Amino acid sequence: MKQIFLSSSERVVGSINDFVINLDEDIIKPDTNIQHTITKLSISQATIPYTFPNVVTGQNDTYSLFVGATEHVITLTEGNYNVFDLQTNLQTNLRDATKVNDSNATVEYSTITSGFTITSTVCTDVQFTNTNKLFGFSTTAKQSLTANTISSDRVVIVIDKNDLYLRTNIQNHNIMNNALSDVYIKIPISVQPYSNIIYNENIDGENAIVLRNYNLGALRIRITDKDNVLIPLQEEWNFTIRLVYQDELHKFVQERILARIEEQTELIRLLLLQEDMKQKEKKKKAKINKLT
Repeated sequence: MKQIFLSSSERVVGSINDFVINLDEDIIKPDTNIQHTITKLSISQATIPYTFPNVVTGQNDTYSLFVGATEHVITLTEGNYNVFDLQTNLQTNLRDATKVNDSNATVEYSTITSGFTITSTVCTDVQFTNTNKLFGFSTTAKQSLTANTISSDRVVIVIDKNDLYLRTNIQNHNIMNNALSDVYIKIPISVQPYSNIIYNENIDGENAIVLRNYNLGALRIRITDKDNVLIPLQEEWNFTIRLVYQDELHKFVQERILARIEEQTELIRLLLLQEDMKQKEKKKKAKINKLT
């Protein structure tokens, strides 16, 4: 087995979130001896800085405020927003003299309902074109204020990326739909922004890809969301590749088989011991009953 420590900065082509990286030929090239041919590849570790924005240009950055038939399109600057940033942005645009021009407009955020309430005597309609999740609305359609107010009908979702999907140019077997997939691993995001998202294999080779007739010299890696949209990473990230060769694979399989046999043997021993105790208990009860 060999491990290769790599970084997205070592790419020969592409960007931080979609690139091709060359692998050392002396390590990768199959040997004439079949025993030294690479048979399994896994990414055993990855560290990805959580600096990508939750508002992305062209994805979830637009909403509209209406005064009658007049539409004011608001475009959020790409970046990281919390609920209070969004509250301020919406209220500022409602009060802006060049837009809705309602100096008494308010936007309140409830920590109980996790939603916004918009109040304005000038604004007649709102439309969260692609920002409905950010502002807590289930629809992207135009909506009218009723009695000068409108409230979120669902919780505000500021961070809608729960997982990162690391994809490679080597197809893997997708158990969910019994088909080939380019998804290698799904990495849960369990940290706050501006931290490091860290992935480590729990078991050596648990997510390994079995290589079939691959003369592996380059690897393409992409990081996306569940919908296969690239994550706009801001910083370089690093990862570790583990390579397993044919002879090591045979040894690994043998060790797993032996471990399984030991587990089964121990289970049988415990079952026999349990049965023996039951029989002794029966004999004991029978003896007591005979005496009484």
